[in-house]
Order: sequence, then structure tokens, then C-alpha cells
Amino acid sequence: MSRNDIKEKLQSILDKDVLEETDVIYILSRIRKLLEIDRNKTDFKILNFYCNWALHAQIDDTDFISKILENLGTGMLSLMHFYLDFDKEFKKFLSKHKLTTKIFLNNQTLTNFHHILSEIYSDTPLIVKTIRKKKITFTKLESFGKNSGFFSARCEEI
Repeated sequence: MSRNDIKEKLQSILDKDVLEETDVIYILSRIRKLLEIDRNKTDFKILNFYCNWALHAQIDDTDFISKILENLGTGMLSLMHFYLDFDKEFKKFLSKHKLTTKIFLNNQTLTNFHHILSEIYSDTPLIVKTIRKKKITFTKLESFGKNSGFFSARCEEI
């Protein structure tokens, strides 16, 4: 599949009015493919991390967020501030590739997109390398509503 084919298929999903989880996973997989083709993962570290997190059963390459996560205990956490950085790099990526999307059209479409991201990342552990390895698993809390970005965090030494 050529670079242009990937971009065309990606654009067709980005044009949708309502995204489903399968659409978001597809978007992230195509972004990751373009990052690899362009060899510019280092320019989009946060975006690349989120793409990888969505496509793997467990992530152990957490270097850039390890400082944030290393002191995390068990409890409730909002990952919404992580989404702010994700959104910024996502917009930069779209601009670089001359792609458009309705995701950032209004708060509702963006919140829905974040909700889907939360569903995708829920129960996919991150392995944080500190003095000892920690396995951090986030679980989306349904009690906070459909558009919640709140997770419970379970931390285990491994």
C-alpha cells in the first residue's frame, strides 16, 4: 500500500461525522504507519506512543511519560491532561499531511473521540521502568458517565 493510498483511506475515515471504536483504531494504525514511512516518530513522540498503546496488548516503551507515572499509586486518575498533548501533536500531524477531520469541530465530537480513546486504552497495561518495574493498568470508570476520562489505576511491582 502506497503512502498516498494510506492517506486517502485515512482521510475517508477522518471525514466521518460519527466515529466508532474501529474507526479510531484504524486512524491510529494509519497514523503509525505514516510515521514509520516518514521516519519521523521522534517528531511525534506522544502521538506515536498513543498509536502504539492502542495497537498492543501491553506497552513497555514508556520513557517519555515514566516520570509522570513512576509515583502513581492505586486510585483514580484523569488522563485528560495527556489527551491535551495528544491533541496538539495530532493536529500538527494532520496539518503536516494536509489532512482534515471533524474530530476538533466542537467539544462534543472531541469529547466523544476522547471517550473512545479511553475505551481503547482501558485495561492495556503500561510497564514503567524505574528502580523496579511497575505494571500500571488503567480501567475506565463507567460510573462517571459516557464521556468520562477517569480511570482507576492499578499499580503492581513486577
